[in-house]
Amino acid sequence: MVSPAVSVVLSVYNERPYLGRAVQSILDQTFEEFEFIIINDGSTDGSKAVLEEFAGRDDRIRLVHQRNKGLIASLNRGLEIASGKYIARMDGDDISHPERFERQVSFLEENSEFGILGTWIEIIDETGNLDRQWRLPTNPDAVAWQSLFNYRLCHPAIMARQSVLKSLGGYAEWATCAEDYELWSRAVFKTRIANLPDALHKHRVHQDAITVKDRAEQIETVIDAAVTAHRSLLGTRTNEQISRFLLWMDIIGIERAIEETGLEDFPAAFEYVRSLYQAFARQVARGRGSIEARQNALPKLDKISSEIGKKEGRLEEMKYKLRARTMPPTYEVIPWLYKSIQRRVVR
Repeated sequence: MVSPAVSVVLSVYNERPYLGRAVQSILDQTFEEFEFIIINDGSTDGSKAVLEEFAGRDDRIRLVHQRNKGLIASLNRGLEIASGKYIARMDGDDISHPERFERQVSFLEENSEFGILGTWIEIIDETGNLDRQWRLPTNPDAVAWQSLFNYRLCHPAIMARQSVLKSLGGYAEWATCAEDYELWSRAVFKTRIANLPDALHKHRVHQDAITVKDRAEQIETVIDAAVTAHRSLLGTRTNEQISRFLLWMDIIGIERAIEETGLEDFPAAFEYVRSLYQAFARQVARGRGSIEARQNALPKLDKISSEIGKKEGRLEEMKYKLRARTMPPTYEVIPWLYKSIQRRVVR
């Protein structure tokens, strides 16, 4: 039997209200060379009957029923069953654009250095109405750098090389509510990751979604995974308090991050971000000094510099901001100085 190009992995637990639309959006893909692995994780709300009806109509569906084991175990079982060159994820309450697979396969076929590919996202509510668009970074260095601090992929919208997921060992059993982020935080050291600059997936947010019900646990898991990623870059120089501060800063802003972590040594936090960037440039950006990663690091350094300025004065703040801009590549130091001086003259 010839293996399909794509294995779609969907885990379902009590998602009957949205399930039919989700499954149909996969069956309606313009790229048709896929197997659709659906793990029914002990649903009790009638989802089983919906899935069996679909499976009876389309032989691309491989339906597996099991007692409830949870999302992570179900996804790892799906990965074990999958035979495709690529793995596409899907959620039982989302909707994929008909051209999603076609666009993702085309990109991955043409760009062998990329192992994981997401897309921009339309966030919809319970009734399917558009709430907002989530424009995730598209440049691989920007995705990798920002993934050290928070989500930069939408899990049900990704397509990945099966070889990459296998080399990573699949989803970590401990990473409850953030198994996807934990995987991406390891993947940045193994492969290049990007997002297509088109909204090819509708992600539904509602009261029963994990991101709503278990937000606190999700954040703690994300922080634990990010600290581990920082340790991969910095080794014994890792400072867990500062790592946690930087995660909270990305999630809820610098003022709340200070409250959550009690951080007071902002010069140390500044040097820590610089060290992370330097290690990132060597280990992830392959020593080339990424313009995209640097541009994403500067706002974080500037916010920390502003906190230093509150304690030590405007001159110290400007010294730190100038020092931030000495990180390679340094082409914008002179234009930044010129603009800063102009602003002070105007005042």
